[in-house]
Amino acid sequence: MRRIDSFVVLSFLFFALAGSGCVKTIPSEPTGSDAGVVSALRPFVTAPLTADDAAEIRARIAAGATSARVPATSWSVPDGIDPMQMSQGVSLAEGVAFAFVEQPNLWNPLWHASGESAFGKPGDAWTAVNFAGVLFTRDGGTTWSQTFSIPPVAGTARQDGDLTPFNPMGMFLENGSIWLDVVDDGGAGSGEGIDVRYSSTDGAAWKRTGCYYFNPDVYFDVSKLTGTYTHYGFVPIFPHALEAVRCPAYAASLP
Repeated sequence: MRRIDSFVVLSFLFFALAGSGCVKTIPSEPTGSDAGVVSALRPFVTAPLTADDAAEIRARIAAGATSARVPATSWSVPDGIDPMQMSQGVSLAEGVAFAFVEQPNLWNPLWHASGESAFGKPGDAWTAVNFAGVLFTRDGGTTWSQTFSIPPVAGTARQDGDLTPFNPMGMFLENGSIWLDVVDDGGAGSGEGIDVRYSSTDGAAWKRTGCYYFNPDVYFDVSKLTGTYTHYGFVPIFPHALEAVRCPAYAASLP
């Protein structure tokens, strides 16, 4: 773990957020956990999505469920995942939700409020994470199963060729499917990058449907931003506002 003085932290934030149109704040440090102590984490052992999980997702979609971005304040974080990786997700109903498990990249270094980062600092090699992707729960966040896995990158914080870490960014329900946007939101230093979109009818099998140029100020409903927030808070998204582009070669590293 490294301690970074306030000047370095503020300088990095100013650079990374320039041009975004929004003022970001460092998220509060999780409490009651070993947040940031990666070496203390036990192996990640969450099981793959079960048939019952898939049936639950199909039923919710068929019933016309709507998705809402929610914080992870009441969820139990699985072994092997730092709580800072799992700050939010999407709820389909009471107790039924998807959790976004993130890995660090230029735009998202997973800072502590103290100015420390469990995963390195800009330009350093990141500490390896056990899992990145999306988890699913049917019991309010007590137990989890894996629904979408992103290969974690053990590379640099900068966008160096194929070493651009992706993270889950948004999810929505439409036309009898659930749609997931996975973004390399570090390319321009202002949160812009490439959005790779997938669809699924049960959370078990995912199909890539295309790629889009990701601009956070277009994707998120910035008119709903209020006060202190992290990752644009839990505001609605405009998934069809992005411009379609050809999928870059490095997107092939995803499922």
